[in-house]
Amino acid sequence: MSIHPQQYKNGYISQMRNLFLLSSIGIALISSSNYFKQYKKVFLLLSIIVIIYSIVYGIFASISSYEYINIIKKEINIIEIDKIVLKNWELWIKLSYIYMVLIAIISIIVFLRKVY
Repeated sequence: MSIHPQQYKNGYISQMRNLFLLSSIGIALISSSNYFKQYKKVFLLLSIIVIIYSIVYGIFASISSYEYINIIKKEINIIEIDKIVLKNWELWIKLSYIYMVLIAIISIIVFLRKVY
């Protein structure tokens, strides 16, 4: 079975959209936990689970994309424009990793402020 690179990239972009959505929901849950005093611990636990899930989801999506890029790079007939596209794709993956690190840092800071 052969997957066209553009289809794979579209799938990766969709996965990153899901990452952004999930992490936003996680941060919203942390932020809104004060409004539900009775269930604050439940909201904090749910938010941490959602954020961890979103980061792991993003890591797996990025790893599989890197693997696909490496398969394409091994092709003998790769043209120059494809090399440029692959470099750009790798940059998007790196930016996704930066986003995941920032989300983790922000979540830890907000979580610690809520708990202590």
